[in-house]
Amino acid sequence: ASSVGPVAPGGPHRSPASQDPPASDARAARSSRHSQPLRRYPVAVEGLERRATPDGDGTNRLLPSLVGGAATVIILVGVHFIASIVTIAALSILATVLLRPVQRNLVRRGTGTGVALAASVGLYVVVIVVFGTLAVVGVTGFVRDLPIREQEMGDILQGVTDAIGGAGAPPIADASAIADFAQAAAMALVGGLTLVAYSVVVTAYLLLEAPRGERRLEAAFGETTQAIDRGAALATRLRAYVVARAVLGGLAAILDVALLVVLGVPSALLWGVLAFLFSFVPSIGFILSLIPPAVLALLEGGPGLALAVILGYSIINVVIDYLVQPRFVGSSVDL
Repeated sequence: ASSVGPVAPGGPHRSPASQDPPASDARAARSSRHSQPLRRYPVAVEGLERRATPDGDGTNRLLPSLVGGAATVIILVGVHFIASIVTIAALSILATVLLRPVQRNLVRRGTGTGVALAASVGLYVVVIVVFGTLAVVGVTGFVRDLPIREQEMGDILQGVTDAIGGAGAPPIADASAIADFAQAAAMALVGGLTLVAYSVVVTAYLLLEAPRGERRLEAAFGETTQAIDRGAALATRLRAYVVARAVLGGLAAILDVALLVVLGVPSALLWGVLAFLFSFVPSIGFILSLIPPAVLALLEGGPGLALAVILGYSIINVVIDYLVQPRFVGSSVDL
């Protein structure tokens, strides 16, 4: 027979593992169950944590924009301080793109390399001399007549002031200040010829190194590469556009000069040169080239002459820019 031990009064004896858990363990279990939903959405919690921290993704996304803006400002300030050098370099590169076909064609026809280079640079010098002469003649006449125009401008400004504010009111603008500004702008146009003269030397060097540069590119990248082909195509289309724009701008400038001469507006050559230069400026170039001769016509012959200048310039601009240019330029650059 098996022996059975004594039984406790409260019932059979239970082991410690089968006893009820303590109250602290129950609270810990409930806390663990309540914290489980937070673990189901880690992205939301992490997002809140990222937004709460000062070094979150928002600052990291903003940092490249700040660095880019600061770099742009530094570059623009640097370009401002070296504007003359940038102007000479850009003008020299453009002149090289335009003159390189002339040099290449002369060499292909048996002309020596030095003669072809001299002829190309000589053509550039001739163009500069022609436009420089026209600009100097126009500016000289304009500056010579400026004191007379200043008195006429003062009378017109005083008349406008009397009509607006009554007799005895101060003029709305200072005629002497406007005349000084006009004289400074005219002299700056002549001073710009020195930059063009410096570009002759740079252009000659670029034309001298052009054949070697082409051979170096072919040696480095191969004779047929997309970079070389695209660069050549870009240069060809840029050359065609500039030539087409120069032809149309020259035609418009000649018509403008003829109009001003017929109407009797002084300094017609200067305004023709100005119209040609501003023909390369899109949208606002026409307006900028129209203001000086219109103001001068107002001083010379009154509102009727100024209105005639504005209408004549507008008709020439509409015919050249909206009727002739789309066909001429489009066929030149293969649009």
